Amino acid sequence: MQERSVIERMQILEQKVATLEGLPARVNAVELQILHLRDEIRVDFSATREQLRTEIRASGDALRTEMRAMAGGLRGEMQTIDAGLRGEMQAIEAGLRGEMQAIEAGLRGEMSAVHQELVALITHTTQETRREMRVLYEDLKSTIKALGEGGTFAAG
Repeated sequence: MQERSVIERMQILEQKVATLEGLPARVNAVELQILHLRDEIRVDFSATREQLRTEIRASGDALRTEMRAMAGGLRGEMQTIDAGLRGEMQAIEAGLRGEMQAIEAGLRGEMSAVHQELVALITHTTQETRREMRVLYEDLKSTIKALGEGGTFAAG
């Protein structure tokens, strides 16, 4: 096999160096994409969390208002009813409290389900990001290895 001339070897070396010069920009681009994705996830999570808090507060306020209205109405009615009907009214009040507790339990269950969905989504997104980073890292290692094996670099 014929040895390559110094000019050919220099041209090959220049091509390899030119290829390596593009790697930092690619790595920076990947880093920016990851940072952007992380920021988007953080913003989306914060927005979802704030929306849930707002909805929970609104539900709680509405429930409190409704409870106050019901309690006020019940008190007014109980004052007008004679002594024989007071026991019946107390039973109605107990039933309403049970319904309110059931509503509260339902809301807690829904909140828990949304929380679990958010945790699962965040976990999935994190795993996917890690997987993509591993693939990019392995690809980069293979590229660097291939570049290193492609030619011999003589130590001066």
